[in-house]
Amino acid sequence: MKKKAITIIFLVITVAGFAQDYIVKKDGNRIDCKVTKEDSANVYITMDLGGKEVNAYINRKEIQYIKFGNTQTKSIGNTTTATNTATTTVNTTTRGWQRNRISFNIGGSFPMDGSESLTNENMGSAKTGGKFDISYKNFYSPTVGFGVKMYGLINPLGNDKMDNYLFTSKSTSGNWYSWGILGGVCLESKTENNTAFSFDLFTGLMSLRPEIQQSMDGQSTSLITKAALSSGWNFGVGISQPISKHCSIALSVDYLYSNFKFNDYIINETETVKMNILNLTCGLIFGLDENY
Repeated sequence: MKKKAITIIFLVITVAGFAQDYIVKKDGNRIDCKVTKEDSANVYITMDLGGKEVNAYINRKEIQYIKFGNTQTKSIGNTTTATNTATTTVNTTTRGWQRNRISFNIGGSFPMDGSESLTNENMGSAKTGGKFDISYKNFYSPTVGFGVKMYGLINPLGNDKMDNYLFTSKSTSGNWYSWGILGGVCLESKTENNTAFSFDLFTGLMSLRPEIQQSMDGQSTSLITKAALSSGWNFGVGISQPISKHCSIALSVDYLYSNFKFNDYIINETETVKMNILNLTCGLIFGLDENY
């Protein structure tokens, strides 16, 4: 009898120790899983999907309570913490993260040294213009991911200064054009009120092309030059706030830098032009996953 009692106790302890956990969400759905880790924002789990073990996480604000295989229960609320059949509460409103997202931004483009001369080595005579970009980001964790971006910008040339350079023209106008495809590392951090702060470090291929229109004796001539290509850098910081389950509004500041060499024609004495542009844009971020 004593041996049977010991055996039963051992089996109970063993089963309890290896029993499956489950999470009941506030919408009533139950998730059978194994809780592997917790922090102030999320509960990290592993679960079986079609015979394959999958790692995932659930935001705490979506959880009603957690039932552990060892009979421990945790409820998500606003009070204190205990262990073993007691209640744990965490006061947090931090939203979950999405692995995949796409964003669209538009705004102003501000050359940092356009100077007054068209032949200046830093996009001479460039004025405030506009920028548009599309980016895709894939996050491997709530804080680290990889992204790609395509951008386009246009900066008008200062007409009054070009007239001094192109002295044969009665009037002139023109623009600097640039586009690029970039990729790199993305970092993100969120606060308890769902505000997200981001930092991007991208590099890739950029282009730069000047275009000038001359009007002389009633005749208009367009001088469209061939674009120069070069590698470059893009540093950006941003802030975003959700406005729906899958959409956030964002404000971003980024800096573009590159050095272009024009082999087919001379713009200035060195035949090179540096891009130093600060951009201020706003836009929308769309999450592509269901765990947003």
